[in-house]
Amino acid sequence: MIEVEVRSLLSPAIAAKLQEKLERIGVSEIKASQDVYYDTPQFDLLRHRQVVFARLREGRLLQFKFDEDSTSQERIACIEREFDISAKSLPEKANHLFRVFLPTWHSAATWEQVIAYNNLVELACIEKRRSVYIDGPLIISIDQVEGLGGFVEIERRCQEGIDIREAEEHVHAFLAEIGGTSLKAGYFEIWLYKHNAVAYQFVPSRFHVEKELLNFL
Repeated sequence: MIEVEVRSLLSPAIAAKLQEKLERIGVSEIKASQDVYYDTPQFDLLRHRQVVFARLREGRLLQFKFDEDSTSQERIACIEREFDISAKSLPEKANHLFRVFLPTWHSAATWEQVIAYNNLVELACIEKRRSVYIDGPLIISIDQVEGLGGFVEIERRCQEGIDIREAEEHVHAFLAEIGGTSLKAGYFEIWLYKHNAVAYQFVPSRFHVEKELLNFL
């Protein structure tokens, strides 16, 4: 799956315009989530040319997100893979994907063994409360992120291998209608900026926290 998404700060002015649009839709889901991000002590995933995220959601969903285009100056499209490890076993496909990004990877049967065998370390723990609205193919999420503040995310999901230009134009058009400005930095980079300066120095400059975010933080 390819996620095409843009994200903006949720200022009072943007929130007011957004509310006008969302009144006709109604909230689809409200949920809380915790994402714990992992990497090697040398930050090999963060430093990878495709900027790879490996995170554990709610202690049971192992998710990989990586840039589709390693040369893009804006993270608007990324590829996602997800594995359910609630049965305490790690699918071989997950081990294979780790090996794609980490050639020295040691396969393991469980997540606990993965951490021990490969010396993975926790980089960030991001907790958020999300209100989700569905408007046709658009997924609109209002996020309150602990320690970071309020944001709005507009997303379309596409099958891999198709032309995503229409989806890109769609999410950007919606963001423009509510007066938002697309952020290069995601929650992960913003969290590192505030809480893990050592890891943040390895974030590619194209995904650095923008100046307009600095006062907000």
